[in-house]
Amino acid sequence: MLRIYQLLILILLPVVVLRLIYRSIREPAYRAHLVERFGWVGDYPTHDVWIHAVSAGETIAAEALIRLLLEEGRSIVLTVTTPAGREAAQRLFGPSITLVYAPYDVPFCVNRFLMSMAPRAALIIETEIWPGWLAALERQGIPAALINGRLSEKSYRRYARAKGLIQAALQSLALVGCQSEAHRERFLALGARESSVQTLGSIKFDAGLPPDFQEDVRRTRLRLGPEPMLLAASTHAPEESFCLTAFEALKSQYPTLRLVLAPRHVHRANGLVNDTVSAGFKAKMTSQNGPLNDVDVVVLDEMGQLLTWYGVAQAAFIGGTLIDHGGHNFMEAAAAECPVVVGQSLYNFESMAALFLAERAMVQVQDEQALGTALGQLLSDDEERSRLRDSALRLVHRESGALDRTLAALIAANVLPGIAKGSER
Repeated sequence: MLRIYQLLILILLPVVVLRLIYRSIREPAYRAHLVERFGWVGDYPTHDVWIHAVSAGETIAAEALIRLLLEEGRSIVLTVTTPAGREAAQRLFGPSITLVYAPYDVPFCVNRFLMSMAPRAALIIETEIWPGWLAALERQGIPAALINGRLSEKSYRRYARAKGLIQAALQSLALVGCQSEAHRERFLALGARESSVQTLGSIKFDAGLPPDFQEDVRRTRLRLGPEPMLLAASTHAPEESFCLTAFEALKSQYPTLRLVLAPRHVHRANGLVNDTVSAGFKAKMTSQNGPLNDVDVVVLDEMGQLLTWYGVAQAAFIGGTLIDHGGHNFMEAAAAECPVVVGQSLYNFESMAALFLAERAMVQVQDEQALGTALGQLLSDDEERSRLRDSALRLVHRESGALDRTLAALIAANVLPGIAKGSER
């Protein structure tokens, strides 16, 4: 079955490349480093660990682990799939790691990558199951693990269509570390070895705040001014229009209120400024020099700044939740003590969302009509904002420790031997 899969991938490879080129018309960053996706990554010395994180969210989730491994003197090659992931990795780690795009899952790409990077172990963050990668790692005797694993019901159904192929891939893993019991049960249902699958929690609870966070918040507040501000984070179309409608309604009650739009894909920023101006608001992008207190709407067009804006906002709406997208990470907002509003689509974060909703640590709305009401209530109710902040922080502190559990499990599974010292932080 693996050979049939690899043949199909090889046949479809020209289509994949054409799609990538087409996407690069809108996002030119996709054109850069194209040869890396074919395994041409240059010559490097042996790396201790290969870590794969699809995009920015997974890269940020892996930050604490990567920094710990670097402190231990481990050499790391980090692969990503998207330009957003690459930019996040460059910002977080700079030259301290080897950073390249992940190879396509065809033998000549994977083998060339492994020959160049020569990793001693491989860690996959969250959901990526590439049968060709895992078969090549097993063939070369390189131990591999999937950590911070999550498998939504939607992803489970997709993988289950090729259960025989996926089962073989999962059984090659020395460890499948899952965020919750629900995710564990789905990995087991796909055929993962029971002895390798453990519920370890989410390492996102261990992320914390950077040392310069408060200073960044202070500088941003100086640019924005003292007026109240709402943040729409990681949004997709048409969620920005929902937020603008809510904002317009609230402006009559809060004339100095400002809205910050932080689209999930920053290449949309210029278009959002135009849409906002067409709707009758003054707008500016954050990359433009000077103060931001002379506009109604600020559009975030810079990567790596979202955490700071959570620290400034009175409340934040998390995008991907009012459309069928499964939501985006709301842990950063919780860590920055920013009250959170979400919609109904949360399947990418189902276990974490269930915890937050059970503890009343965030507000959930049914639809875009209810969004403005919820945001208005948070603006007017200082006590409710404080209660949400406190509940979220208590939950984060209670659920932390997944990183230590993950490290211990990796050591026990002989994926990362000799790192016990780091787990004693």
